[in-house]
Amino acid sequence: GWLERPEDYHRAPPPLEPTAVTRERVNGMPFEHLRFESGYEPWDGEPGAQRWMAYEANLTGHVRLFRHPGPPRPWVVCVPAYRMGHLLVDVAGFRAHWLHERLGLNVAIPVQPFHGPRTHPGTRGGDGYLCGDFVDTLHAQAQMLWDLRRLIAWLRQAHEAPAIGVYGVSLGAYTAAALASLEDHLDCVVVGIPAVDFVDLLHSHIPPMLLRATEQLGFPWDRIPVMLRVVSPLALRLR
Repeated sequence: GWLERPEDYHRAPPPLEPTAVTRERVNGMPFEHLRFESGYEPWDGEPGAQRWMAYEANLTGHVRLFRHPGPPRPWVVCVPAYRMGHLLVDVAGFRAHWLHERLGLNVAIPVQPFHGPRTHPGTRGGDGYLCGDFVDTLHAQAQMLWDLRRLIAWLRQAHEAPAIGVYGVSLGAYTAAALASLEDHLDCVVVGIPAVDFVDLLHSHIPPMLLRATEQLGFPWDRIPVMLRVVSPLALRLR
């Protein structure tokens, strides 16, 4: 029934519980680097589940928190793009100083699976998300949605956030749009230059000769969008 009701594929997670918090600085701005055990697991019997759980770096979630002292303030959760996940890139890409200092917001920047400190050995950030087995793409997206929902619940519970907005860019915008179909009571959602369909996106970037080779080899391009329907913002119902 997941293809007809893709929302049912996503289980409601509990708020996250930090396992470590370190105080750090970037470009003179203090922040907290929060780590937590993701707790995400594919469904029992789901293809690729054992392989996914063997990606040890993905089991730990990471969030960079830029927050003001004093009374609770609104939070913006910034969801990074493909190949982001590095601290300096994320802070510059989201203009975290401007969001934090000029607008006075608290800012949370989580790390996508397969990116930054969640990159598995021998690869570069993002490898495995959109270049590899699309079953991994499915689980990466499902895990990021799980982690974001845990983060949002924790911000509401532990930080008494009076308002929460989500700001995604590119791949992160795809994630933010899907999140808006799973999470109630978001105060705003910004989808910046969003990815919309992973297969169409790859078709537009793969060299024609390589694309023809994949078709001759029987690569199941027509089946992949069906599998990814459960994480697609075009299939999920916007709340």
